[in-house]
Amino acid sequence: MNAQTITVNRERNANVLNGWVMLPFVLLLLFGGIALFILFLVAGVSSVGHLWGLFYREPAVEPLSIILLVGFFYAAAE
Repeated sequence: MNAQTITVNRERNANVLNGWVMLPFVLLLLFGGIALFILFLVAGVSSVGHLWGLFYREPAVEPLSIILLVGFFYAAAE
């Protein structure tokens, strides 16, 4: 029995957008979420009561910004 495994590699070029446009936004999300969390810890809820709705959203911002940061990659020019 002569069984050969044939694997076909079908690579294709992909055009991606420049990540420099999105990098400041993602860093703002990351550091802004951390700053908001520290603000709530230091100032307390009573003095920043008008921002209470953001306190519930902050735990979702940090993982989202980390996931977005992982998406950046270095594409070497040929």
